[in-house]
Amino acid sequence: MTDALACLLEGGQLVQTSGGKAWRELLGFSTGMSRPRCRIFIPATGSFDLIGAVSRFVWMMRGDEATSTIAYYVPPAANYSPDGLTLPGSNYGHRLRRSLPGVDQIDGVIARLRESPQTRQAGTVIWNPMDAVREAIDVPCAMGTLYHARVDGLIATTMMRSNKPLTLMPFNFFEFSMLGEMIAAETGTPFDSYRHWIAAMQLPEPDVARAGALLGGESYSVEMPVMPTDPAPLQQVRQLCLAEEQVRTASSLSEMMTCLARAEDLLHPYWMALLGVLSVRWLDRHGEHQHAQRVLSGLPNHFGDPLTVARARRLLADAGKAGR
Repeated sequence: MTDALACLLEGGQLVQTSGGKAWRELLGFSTGMSRPRCRIFIPATGSFDLIGAVSRFVWMMRGDEATSTIAYYVPPAANYSPDGLTLPGSNYGHRLRRSLPGVDQIDGVIARLRESPQTRQAGTVIWNPMDAVREAIDVPCAMGTLYHARVDGLIATTMMRSNKPLTLMPFNFFEFSMLGEMIAAETGTPFDSYRHWIAAMQLPEPDVARAGALLGGESYSVEMPVMPTDPAPLQQVRQLCLAEEQVRTASSLSEMMTCLARAEDLLHPYWMALLGVLSVRWLDRHGEHQHAQRVLSGLPNHFGDPLTVARARRLLADAGKAGR
């Protein structure tokens, strides 16, 4: 991410609209991760919203388009809903898994790779023809994905119409590399690398100073463990999505903790850790900060350390707002 940001600051062209907005832009930019499990990006300034990243992946795998589901974890998402009910463009999971009755593009990719590992036809389409003509505040940034099983394993590629390396790219790296690794695990293929191609990479001019400050410090990435293949990832993701809904909609602490306990019997520790991350949002929203701390202490380090930093900064910010 920092390399992409540096290239944009150094070689980006200034684009200015008639309305007065201006941004730096690079066209046809390619980046990615040679170590695709290093998907948790910790910037030199600020923190990584791990809860937001995990929730985006789960929302994708649910095939959901409901605004309330993702806005629970990522409140700004509600600003892009035209009716307050759905997100018709950012609903990548709905487009991937429910674009047509009975059509699941992820299942299709896995089936093709199993049948013909060297295929060049394993891909998904997120953009659709209506996106070219409809007027909306929520037009998908992602165009689609491709998957190639080659000598060293599976290469997952995401193609973006537009992308902002300072804000959205870290989330895209997380969610789409998770999807790529899940497909690799389902097909019994090592996960070789993640590639990210952007038609127009941009940085709004008001964010230039912030970008410079980030590049002036020392950012790093945290690596997640290898995704387990047993139980099967798709089966586990289905259980995770069901458990997440139960946790999110729990009406009391005892009910929420019961949901977590039940999930432990169904989920591999790898997937249970993702649910643990999301449960922290419920606990913080309901003022159960001590319970949240207990959950944090039980998370593996690749989640616990980044989440502790981000949560501490968020709680301090909330306390500051309350004191004003």
